[in-house]
Amino acid sequence: MGLTPTIVGGIVNRPTSPFVGAYKKVEGIYTDKEAKLPLIVEAWVIAKDAPKDSDYHNISGITNRTPTLGQSQLSVNSGRPRFTSGGYYRRHGKQVNRNKSYSIILAISSPYIPIVSSGKMPQLLNGTYGDKIIDALFSTMRTAGAATTKKKRGISLLDAGFLCMEEAYNKVSNNDQY
Repeated sequence: MGLTPTIVGGIVNRPTSPFVGAYKKVEGIYTDKEAKLPLIVEAWVIAKDAPKDSDYHNISGITNRTPTLGQSQLSVNSGRPRFTSGGYYRRHGKQVNRNKSYSIILAISSPYIPIVSSGKMPQLLNGTYGDKIIDALFSTMRTAGAATTKKKRGISLLDAGFLCMEEAYNKVSNNDQY
C-alpha cells in the first residue's frame, strides 16, 4: 500500500502515514422558505497527546471545495467543544478528551452558503448548518480522542540499527580493508 498525495478542497495532503484520525459525513436538507437545498458536512479529526486543557487546536474550513479565508476557532473548555465562526458560536454539552490537541478539517458543501462580510466569510452557525457542524465535530473529536496512544517499549528500529552498525560495517569490510 503506497502513500500518495491527496487533494482535499484544493489543499494537497502529502501523508507520512495512513490517516489515523476520525471521519464523519453528515448529509441533510436546508430549508429556506420554499427552497430545499442539499448540504453535506464532513469532518476529519486527528487527536494528539497534549497537556490537559492546553487548548491548542487547529481547525481549517472548506466551503464548496474552496479553503475559507476567514478564521474559525475551536476551544475545549472543561472538555466541552466550542466552535466559533463568523461572530457566532456553538457549544456541545458533552465532553471530549481534555488530554488531546485536535487538528480538524471541516468541509461544507451546499449550493447556498450565506456570507457575513464583503471578505466572503461564511456564516456557518447562525441558523444554517450549525447543528450538523456540531454533530460532525463532536462525534469525530470524541472518536479520535478516545483512541489511546501506544507507548513504545524498548528501542526503536533505527536505534537498534545504530547499535549494530559499526560491528556490521567492520564485518563486511573485513576491518576496513575494502
